[in-house]
Amino acid sequence: MGKVLDLSMFLNETFDLILSKDDIINIKKPSEELAIKILAHRELSDKSVGKTSTDQFLRITRDITTAILNHNKNERVFDDKWVKDNIPIDIQFIIIQNYTEWMTQLVNKNPNL
Repeated sequence: MGKVLDLSMFLNETFDLILSKDDIINIKKPSEELAIKILAHRELSDKSVGKTSTDQFLRITRDITTAILNHNKNERVFDDKWVKDNIPIDIQFIIIQNYTEWMTQLVNKNPNL
């Protein structure tokens, strides 16, 4: 038999986010649309210091955090107000950073090595 690439071992892998002791959100792998938003945010934060207003940058950060949270297997829905009221901005940055790192690791991971 020829070489087989077995994708089944990581198709259902999730990024698990613990919001509280009893509240775990299983975030799915990013869709192409979500990946583009995340990478655009990364570029914005790296290159546009002084070009983007603080309010605009924080709104974009909250939008991406909300999009990440809503990309879950738990069928939970989070809105902008919930994220603003419940997740401090520093934690939003941490969520985006860690999800981005996880996304990058997935791209570089070969399931058959």
